[in-house]
Amino acid sequence: GDIEEGETGEMKGVEALMDEIFNGKLVSNTGLGPQWKAKIRYLALKTLDQSISIVKKPLKAGAPGIYTLKAVNRNETKPYLGKVHLKPNGYAYYLPDERLLYGRGKGQWSCSDDGFVVIYLKVFQYRLPDILPEHTLDDFIFTGAFITENSVLGLSGLLFTPQGDPVGDGSADKEDEMHKLPWSSFFAVTPGARFEVLKDAAIFSTLPKFYFPPRPRIDLEKYKISRGGVKGVFYIPNWISISEASQIRQQLHKTPEHTWGSMRGSRRSIEWGTYTEDSPEHKGISYTDMPPWIKAISRQMEKQGVFSDIAPINTARLNYYTPGQGIPPHADGDIYVPKVAMISLGSPAVFSFYRVDGKRHGKSEAEMHQILTGAAARGSTETEKLLGVPRLSLVLQPRSLVIFEGEAAKKYAHGVAARKTELLDKNILGMLGNLKQAKAKLGDSIERTARTTITLRHILHT
Repeated sequence: GDIEEGETGEMKGVEALMDEIFNGKLVSNTGLGPQWKAKIRYLALKTLDQSISIVKKPLKAGAPGIYTLKAVNRNETKPYLGKVHLKPNGYAYYLPDERLLYGRGKGQWSCSDDGFVVIYLKVFQYRLPDILPEHTLDDFIFTGAFITENSVLGLSGLLFTPQGDPVGDGSADKEDEMHKLPWSSFFAVTPGARFEVLKDAAIFSTLPKFYFPPRPRIDLEKYKISRGGVKGVFYIPNWISISEASQIRQQLHKTPEHTWGSMRGSRRSIEWGTYTEDSPEHKGISYTDMPPWIKAISRQMEKQGVFSDIAPINTARLNYYTPGQGIPPHADGDIYVPKVAMISLGSPAVFSFYRVDGKRHGKSEAEMHQILTGAAARGSTETEKLLGVPRLSLVLQPRSLVIFEGEAAKKYAHGVAARKTELLDKNILGMLGNLKQAKAKLGDSIERTARTTITLRHILHT
């Protein structure tokens, strides 16, 4: 129904109001009558109906802009704090407050002639462990149906599930200046990045054609490693076929030798896609292209549901190890979304997760991670002694895919010991979590020869 006169006023006592909605005790003196609730519920559902196009008519020509969002899902105690950009073309973007959260969101917004704005966002965000210790990964959808307090000052209203059920409340204050959000910062805008794009394009044009066949959506629960107590680890044997592995080797063989860099002598490496630039012109995130064969693999991995469309694969690192080389235990920085997919080629190896216990060494978790990151950059093995026996180890067979996310990616260090021979012994490697899947057993010895890994991740652009 239509909004009755007097019901579009300023919202009063939002928290108490939400309690009344949940308890079914809507009363007229709260400022939110039954018609008001019915209207915003209708608009929320209307936005989700893909058959209805986004309303292009801007609310009083003042609704598009950048807002500071403060909202919470009270059912799950999930905050949404950051900037929301409502673009005139009907698209909406969300960037969390970097002091508390990393992530992003995108979607659509619409407005009705009688003053309601509905924002539909799919959001991926996670909390920084040093600030909010309980690390979470959220990949979800929320709908905010907001009534305008003032077309210049901002919005306030309620949050809904995709099904139209109210679950929270929030407000969004419009910023005075229409400055540009840093969504485009990942494009190659610096001289160094533009040069890299041209250089890579020349290299990619010489690579052979590559075909990576479609793959069905995958149920990761079937591949979860439940032993060892490290949450968020999955191992998929034979994820690529023998012929696909052969194609990848051809791509590597045709990649010019000079493109490989040395990681402090521990291994050779190439990074494509989003990367950290440290040059006189720019210190921060820049972007170059990825080769067609990496893109083909990434597309299939995303179609399988390994990565979301909010945080798709945008960076690839190739590591080449000679016998006896490894990578010291480390955890990726907060700029990386905590989800890693790694394909193994060549020799088998053992991949380990280490608990980072700063209290044992009189250091904070942040200080421990700084030590690990520095040691990994130097190729030092001192951190293996510092961390002791791994909590969990996996046997990585050729053509396998290992995925680790959330807690496994952030609360544990990961690495490959610098050994020529791997003895599958619990006293050395801790809990071996995938012996059955890798067709190995305790007491086996692995002679390491040359191996290559392809690590796929998403770097946040903010």
